[in-house]
Amino acid sequence: MKSILFLGDSITDCERLYSADGLGLGYVKLISERLPYAIVNRGCNGFGVYDVRRLLKRGLEIKPDIVCVLVGVNDIPSLMAGGETFDDFGRAYEDILKRLAGYRTVAAAPFLFRSPSELISWRPFLENMTEIIVGLCERYGVPCIPTNDIFEKRAEVCGEDKLTVDGIHLTYEGHRILVDEFIRLIDHVAE
Repeated sequence: MKSILFLGDSITDCERLYSADGLGLGYVKLISERLPYAIVNRGCNGFGVYDVRRLLKRGLEIKPDIVCVLVGVNDIPSLMAGGETFDDFGRAYEDILKRLAGYRTVAAAPFLFRSPSELISWRPFLENMTEIIVGLCERYGVPCIPTNDIFEKRAEVCGEDKLTVDGIHLTYEGHRILVDEFIRLIDHVAE
C-alpha cells in the first residue's frame, strides 16, 4: 500500500499522541478516511521549520510515497523578537525541500486569522514568510497550498469563528477545508 507522511506543527499533530490510531483529530485523520493510503502523522505541537529540518536530518523511519508539510506559524514569535531572520527561515525551509527532493512533496503555507486582535502584529511576518515559502516551492517544483488566502476568502463567507478556535488552530470545518486542498494536490503529485 502506498503511504503519505505528514510533517508539521500542532495543526498537523492535532492530539495524535492521544488518538488510538496516531493520526490525531484533524485534517490528517480526515484525509486517512478519504484516501487509500497508509497515513503517518509526525506533526508535533510547537514545531517550527528548524524542528522539521532536525527531524529530517535524523532520517525518515519510513519511505513514504508522498510527504506533506505544513509548518511556519510557530517561527513568527522568534522572527518578531529578532531570534531568527527571514534569511535564516528561508535557508531552513529550503533545506527541508532539499531533503525531500527524492519524494513527491506537497507543501502548505502557514496561515493566521485576523482575530483575535493580538495576531494583527504577526501578519507582516506571515506575509514575508509565505512569500519565501511560495518562492522556494516554485523553485523546487513543489506544489504549495496558499492556505492563508483560502481561509481569508472562506472567512468572508462564513465568518472566522466557523474556521478557527483561536486565530491559529482550526475547527472541524477549518480542517475539512484543509483536507480538500491537500487531497487536490496529493492527487496531482500522485499522477
